[in-house]
Amino acid sequence: MPTRKIEDFLTEDHQRFSPLQKLLTKDQNRAAWTQEFKAVLPKEIRSQCQVTDLRGPTLLVSCSSAAIATKLRFLTPQLLPKLSALGHFSELKALQIRVSAATF
Repeated sequence: MPTRKIEDFLTEDHQRFSPLQKLLTKDQNRAAWTQEFKAVLPKEIRSQCQVTDLRGPTLLVSCSSAAIATKLRFLTPQLLPKLSALGHFSELKALQIRVSAATF
């Protein structure tokens, strides 16, 4: 297996992004989406939810427990207009909420 320098992974190659660049960009987007999402949540559940992806008009959200996921499902009709007013979520139509064993 040939060795490569880290610079090779971080530089563009023929107008395409390297796999590492794609991962870093996705992670940066996820962090920005989570920050904007948490800004519209009630304080008591902010630390228990995070955005995992944005797929077209659907925002995928991971919650720390079923109770938090249920609260978020009930809040969805109130949250969608607030989220749609934000830049990243202008096309948002739905939340897909899941319970995750990941630490928050």
